[in-house]
Amino acid sequence: MSLLYAGRDLVRDAPIVVKIGRAKDNPALFKREIRIVRSLQHPTVQKTLASGSTSDFSYYVMPYYGDLNFREFLAVKTVMSEMEMLRYFLQITDAVSYLHKRKILHNDLKPQNIFVCENHQLILSDFGLACRASRQKYVHPDQKTIWGSPIYLAPELPQGFNPSYASDVYALGIILFILALGYPPFYHDDLEVLIRMHQTLEPPHPCLLSDSISADLEEIMLRALAKSPSDRFTNAAEFNAALNIYCQKNSKLLQRNQVERHPESFSFDRAKTKPIPADFPHKACSKINEIQSGEIF
Repeated sequence: MSLLYAGRDLVRDAPIVVKIGRAKDNPALFKREIRIVRSLQHPTVQKTLASGSTSDFSYYVMPYYGDLNFREFLAVKTVMSEMEMLRYFLQITDAVSYLHKRKILHNDLKPQNIFVCENHQLILSDFGLACRASRQKYVHPDQKTIWGSPIYLAPELPQGFNPSYASDVYALGIILFILALGYPPFYHDDLEVLIRMHQTLEPPHPCLLSDSISADLEEIMLRALAKSPSDRFTNAAEFNAALNIYCQKNSKLLQRNQVERHPESFSFDRAKTKPIPADFPHKACSKINEIQSGEIF
């Protein structure tokens, strides 16, 4: 487990954050993270100012980006233009496109790992699970790690598939769904049930949940959330390109169209939560129902 400390750069007279990985935890994993973050230079990806190691720990230093993450920002953002919504998201896909171009997978894409800075610039952070893209389709039989956070977990990962560009794309699709509607397509407080939902249920159609989502945007969203990796966008750059084309074709409409988000409709009531029955239909859901309600995502 890594530790974060606030500090100050005395040369630049600026606040910083020091991330420390102790030798007793998993030094190889943390050193891999350091190698990856040191190689990154992009305006929407966290910077690394310095790094080093001692016999007891390794560390790296990054700028202090503030205390506001994207999830907290969205919790109070209930109305925005569709153009504003997509400008936020295109910052994220631009950052992940940069990673994929360098053959790096983030593996833990979610709003909590994105900082919101001045002028609403987003910064992608937390590379603790990041790795180089593998050509191997399946993980080693002895490896039991599930990559990522359950709400954003691609259906194939719990089945033993290696993380891939497509699994990052799936997580991006979940983020776009939350950005557009206020809640994720799947939620359950039981991890096994949630994984099963990702694997067997089609996501609710955004057009049926909100009048402000166009059929063209829905098509893009649902492609990112396809069950099969081969049916998704090949990588974040292809996802980014599809959204840019959509924006160019509908620029005037996007400025006028107001997206109404309803994060408050996603309140979690454990007493109403029901397990998924064995014969639950494996077809598109027309609405969010009780088994998909929750507040932790």
